[in-house]
Amino acid sequence: MVENQNRPPRFLISIASLPLAEGMERVPLDEQGLALYAPPDTDRFASNGLRVWVFGYVLPRYSLPDGGLRGAELVAALWHERREGVVNVLKGIFFVVVSQGDEVFMFNDHLALFETFTAGSGASLSVATSVDLLILAGYRPEVSSARLTVRTLINRSLPGHTVFGNINRLKGAAILRAHDGRVVESSYWSYESLLPVNGFDPDVEVAPFAELLTDNFRRFNEATRPAHHLITLTGGKDGRTALAVLMANGITPQGITYGNPASMDAVYAQKLAQAARLPHSIVTPPDTGSYFNQMLEQVVATGNPEISFHRAHRLYAMQQLAAATSGRAALYTGYMAGEMMMGIFFDNLIFTDFLTQHWRTASVRAETVLAQGFHRTERLDLEGVTELLRELKCLDPSIPPAVQRFHALFEIGVPHHRQDVVLAHSVLGFPYPFFLDIDLLERVFKSRFNLFYTSNTTVNPLRRYGLYYLNLQLQHRLAPSLDQVAFGKRGAYSTREYLRGPVYWSVVKSLRYITHRHKYPSSYTYGASFREFLANRYQQLLADTNHPVHPFFDLGTALHNLRSVDGNQGEAAVHRFSFPVLLAAQLSQFLR
Repeated sequence: MVENQNRPPRFLISIASLPLAEGMERVPLDEQGLALYAPPDTDRFASNGLRVWVFGYVLPRYSLPDGGLRGAELVAALWHERREGVVNVLKGIFFVVVSQGDEVFMFNDHLALFETFTAGSGASLSVATSVDLLILAGYRPEVSSARLTVRTLINRSLPGHTVFGNINRLKGAAILRAHDGRVVESSYWSYESLLPVNGFDPDVEVAPFAELLTDNFRRFNEATRPAHHLITLTGGKDGRTALAVLMANGITPQGITYGNPASMDAVYAQKLAQAARLPHSIVTPPDTGSYFNQMLEQVVATGNPEISFHRAHRLYAMQQLAAATSGRAALYTGYMAGEMMMGIFFDNLIFTDFLTQHWRTASVRAETVLAQGFHRTERLDLEGVTELLRELKCLDPSIPPAVQRFHALFEIGVPHHRQDVVLAHSVLGFPYPFFLDIDLLERVFKSRFNLFYTSNTTVNPLRRYGLYYLNLQLQHRLAPSLDQVAFGKRGAYSTREYLRGPVYWSVVKSLRYITHRHKYPSSYTYGASFREFLANRYQQLLADTNHPVHPFFDLGTALHNLRSVDGNQGEAAVHRFSFPVLLAAQLSQFLR
């Protein structure tokens, strides 16, 4: 098992006086006792009473001329010009602290891709990158039955929440101002500003997207200067768009594919890598109980209660890559690109059946779903759950279905992918989910290339043609040498075939699917070894009758049902069995 090669970006901001965590130093921020605990090698800048710390990385927005400054030095220069207005010209994945005199100004990135947790309020507010650090500041996590129940229903905590009633997550585009012993929170942006309230600009074509993406990738590389370039490759289109942009920037990355080498994603990713002359790795983790036990410990050790145990295979792959690249690697991913452009895919994983049934009927009995998740019915706070679910705008019946789905992208979809961003930041150094760039998002939602004007629900092949227009035109423009390489999707068509028009494309695609389709195994499934690992964990928990997980889950019923499962299952099918085990391990870590 390969351990993390890099230390994750860690910090704690608190008024608490506490022993230093390993590898961290204490820096007073104001005269009221607010202090920053962080590694001494954190990106920082200090001059004439102005001090700046950058956790993660910052980039200048597309509208800002690139002056060649990087990180904390860039923020400091912009602070002199704009002060609080600096939030309007930066993007990236970051948490920034600015201290000048007796004022402290803190802010994070637009979508909170740099995950931070908070506890307390007002003058006693603490902010940290992990629950472990908040525990050092004196906060003991307390499981909220209602929040835990919501986590089961939607596979995510609500925006701003965790499963703990006294620990929250900082939402995106947050500003924290500390002055005279008070900390006030506000926001500088909302994803709702992306809603196309005035329709779209019919004149927006592909060329501006190509220019923006090329410039975004260039700025990212100039700001982070990674020693290695890694890109996730599948049989799909989003990763290939990122590859096309990298090739246009003169960068040859290493391709990575997760899971079974015989899966369709892996087979077609290998064909793409060969055509593009890229080094390519297919990372398949071990399928043993010892592996699952070790990875559970490592997921829990992140101190992030929002990371699912089912991110372990990606964490494992990142660790292998970190060992091979000696760190400082960029990881390019296309998270949410398909959903933003085409709409939600109902997979009972990112968007659970509870959500999709609610959208279809506006009336779903949560008790049924929770019973399947082995919650103790006598402990259910259904009134509290109902109140919490009202915070989800994607479940608001008063708004149109398309707008509900739009909210779901940011309330559910982005947090799902944030898990991988957090892990990549800790292990590799520089994740770049290129489609979640604010400049690109603004352009997409002002164009016709988004879910409001295209729909993946149509079965009409001619209408489905428009779903892929932006991606494939970008690839053709930026990397035409890849036009002949087929995608690993139904019909296995290529960009060259797509560009011959909707009629030709739909006929070729349909005929090829019917006459040449092959059966490929899933990219990643869970079989007997995983079930044995879970069963052993359940047996240990049942023997420990005082474990704090017992009031929330009926572990005996879960173990009984687990023993009736057979064959290989996807993540969506086994999630209800693994979540109680994950929570139990987290409670053992946080409450010890």
